[in-house]
Amino acid sequence: KRAKIQNTVKSLLRYEDFMQQQDIPTHMIESLLDKEPDDSKTSDAAVVSNGPSSNLKATSPLSSSSSSSSASSKRTKLSFEPTPKYVNDTGVELKEYVDILDACMIKRAAEGKFYGVAVIGEGLVDMLRQRDLDNYFHGRKDRGHERLALTLKEELTKRWDARKYSINMRTKFVGFELRSADPNAHDMILSRELGFSAVLVCQMKQVNATIVTMKGGELVSIPLSEIVDPDTNEGTTKKVDTKSLSYQVSQTYMIRLNRSDLANKKSTQRYADVAGMDLNTFMKTYSYIATSR
Repeated sequence: KRAKIQNTVKSLLRYEDFMQQQDIPTHMIESLLDKEPDDSKTSDAAVVSNGPSSNLKATSPLSSSSSSSSASSKRTKLSFEPTPKYVNDTGVELKEYVDILDACMIKRAAEGKFYGVAVIGEGLVDMLRQRDLDNYFHGRKDRGHERLALTLKEELTKRWDARKYSINMRTKFVGFELRSADPNAHDMILSRELGFSAVLVCQMKQVNATIVTMKGGELVSIPLSEIVDPDTNEGTTKKVDTKSLSYQVSQTYMIRLNRSDLANKKSTQRYADVAGMDLNTFMKTYSYIATSR
């Protein structure tokens, strides 16, 4: 029977694509193979599996002279390993978004201002790490676009419910109010120029699937192939130009926790009191998201 098990395991290891699709860790299957004995030490390993995606290993080191009764009485060591699909998960954590908003609210509350508006771009979902997409949005970016603000509100509410100050938060998905609003002079000029440029592109008989847009104050034609990520076949996230004047203006008027705030011990102590933390804990929790302004 042991020989049959070994042959089955070896056969399974040849189907790497199937194992990846089923999220079966290769190292877990390889651990079922007999290994060459080591003269310096002898150990047995048991794999605890709760389905194909289990990564929980239980190892119980046994001496070669140990009896079965003493082996059963030994305490089992548990060690956890990251799920393979999250090994190279290099996106942004949702916690970072929550910390940024929370620090802004704490700063406002310390100034006696328990009100404010936070504008959240849905493109932030596209930058999240896969683990948070799975935990909060069932692994779907479209669901994240719909529920990002609500999820951030829920996480912030958990924090503020444990503090001495009570803050009421509401979310509003701004969509039809803007799209259905009456056009202003800029909208009229832009729509006319976009339409004119689109006709010019058609007359020039350029590559199909081209979009006409504004870039750097000029109308440009961009092939859709430059907008779609070839690896995921999804649209790429449009990022802002951090060197532009509009970005500098927004950063200047934006209410954020700054490093200069943390340099002032008196102000930082007020923030810590609002957050219900001591000074050191507050610094460790929020200093990484403080801006340099």
